[in-house]
Amino acid sequence: AESIPVVSQAISLGQVVAGDHEGARHTQENFSRTCVGVSQVRSLVEVSMGDQEAALHTQMEFASNMNDAVDATPGLGHA
Repeated sequence: AESIPVVSQAISLGQVVAGDHEGARHTQENFSRTCVGVSQVRSLVEVSMGDQEAALHTQMEFASNMNDAVDATPGLGHA
């Protein structure tokens, strides 16, 4: 759910309201690494700032998340 726009932000809002600011930050970090499009922009920014390792980490997390999503989709993966 953390990779889905609006859902992720709603989760973060609920965490902030409950006083879990660290959890909200973590949710948004996950969103920016796993959301289609957002993760690609993030890794581009990381590369442009000279942090190739962070960009690779972002893309690896995105790929892993997409693989899990496909595997869990009946008819597409191994669900």
